[in-house]
Amino acid sequence: MEMTKRILTVALCLIMALSAVGCGQQQAAPSSSAAPTASTAPADTSAPDAAAPSADARVLKWSANSPEGYPDYESAMRIKAYVEEKTNGEIILEVYPDNILGDWTVVFDEIMAGGIDFTATSVPDYYDPRIAACTLPYLTATYDEVATVFRKGGYYDKVLEECYEELNVKYFGVYADGYCGIGVQGAIENANTSGTPKGSAIIRVPPNNSMLLAVENLGFNVSSIPYSDTYTSLQTGVVQGWCGGPVSQHYGQWLDVEDHYYDYDIWQESRHYIASMKTWESLTPEQQQIFTDIILQEAELSVKNAEENDAKYKKLYEEKEGYEMVYFTDEEKKAFAADCRAKVWPQLNELYGEEFLTELLADIEANT
Repeated sequence: MEMTKRILTVALCLIMALSAVGCGQQQAAPSSSAAPTASTAPADTSAPDAAAPSADARVLKWSANSPEGYPDYESAMRIKAYVEEKTNGEIILEVYPDNILGDWTVVFDEIMAGGIDFTATSVPDYYDPRIAACTLPYLTATYDEVATVFRKGGYYDKVLEECYEELNVKYFGVYADGYCGIGVQGAIENANTSGTPKGSAIIRVPPNNSMLLAVENLGFNVSSIPYSDTYTSLQTGVVQGWCGGPVSQHYGQWLDVEDHYYDYDIWQESRHYIASMKTWESLTPEQQQIFTDIILQEAELSVKNAEENDAKYKKLYEEKEGYEMVYFTDEEKKAFAADCRAKVWPQLNELYGEEFLTELLADIEANT
């Protein structure tokens, strides 16, 4: 009898242990870092009214340049929600923030190869310099000109479509992210006239020939030290100012080493909405139209958001004690632009092609 009780007790313990293991496996969540596969759709984390993924949902990858919460990431999430709803869950758009699939050069190559499906990214100039002409100095001088120059069906839009098609990439439109001015320690001499010396201040400029020429043309001394060395160089006096990011970046990261911001608006920080042509051609016409509709809507919205964001941070800079925000009128900015286009652009003919720059300038003058 005693032996029977012992056997029953051992058996009961074994059953309870096995049950506990089974429950533990059922509750374990997959690693958040695990990449989704084409055959398995991720859990539905969208709004309650979004379409539930179908059993055979196709998962596509979107690479976002910025971390969660940033405007371009939020744009990608709106596109995700729209696509998943309109396709009734047949397509799941998995958004990867903060360049976790690779930096922008890697992402661009993966878009060409079909390893990544969609993105809004900075673009390299080594395949075709014309696709990177969105950062051409004074391509635009005001936000009204941004909307006009980047308009669908315009000259530059058609050139981009042709260039990208040769690279096996589908082009949609431009994501505007803000104008780049100059942040500096102390006031600048002759600030509102192009070509006149601006004093002894040395301005750090990205190591890009067109950008260096443009800032020199305004009358500044320039340096192209690495971006990673800029903060220390401002602290030690190697340089006295820098440009290369929108005013939100100056306000958010550089107030310790600058106290004046000049809104020269030399070039527009912008990215391109693009997709792998391999992916694009595998979609149905209806699915292609869904992507086109929402991405073009987001491209248009980005211009409005960038203008509002620039105005917001210029106002914050202006109101901060000990700092001075220096504004230029639209007429002054257009004068800076006209001078740059007349003197700097001809020096870029070899890089971009004289015909391209001539036709681009003609389009700007005819439509702005």
